[in-house]
Amino acid sequence: MVLPLTLLAAAVSVVVRFLRSTGVERVQIKWLLYAVVFIAITYFAAIIASVTKVDAAEPLWLTVLQTVNILAFGLIPITIGIAITRYGLYEIDALISRTLLVGALGVFITVCTSASWSASARSSASSTRRCGCRCSPRALVAVAFQASA
Repeated sequence: MVLPLTLLAAAVSVVVRFLRSTGVERVQIKWLLYAVVFIAITYFAAIIASVTKVDAAEPLWLTVLQTVNILAFGLIPITIGIAITRYGLYEIDALISRTLLVGALGVFITVCTSASWSASARSSASSTRRCGCRCSPRALVAVAFQASA
């Protein structure tokens, strides 16, 4: 019962935002509305068909309709991706470049830290066994503190 109400609330919010938008933003939201309308139609058709079926066994067309409905939820990220790439949605280029930069820095710091610990562990034969256990948590902590800075 919660899923239909949640889907309805999401659809209403997208429609209200579409009605208040203008220009490029309206075109961007129109892509999302295409997916939302398709999902709503297939979802409610599957619900009505499931409730009104006569036999205990599900017919093949109902199984196909339910499968199409589940796969239709994949249209949401696809249409958002189309709106982002085609119309430059909400200046997301800056967000993506910052995310990639922080991710690259995290990888770089992890590799450098692990390499330095490995080098120091090789120089001391007695600590080689314990360094492997300590390197992973230390690298994670280094990345966590660097990413938040």
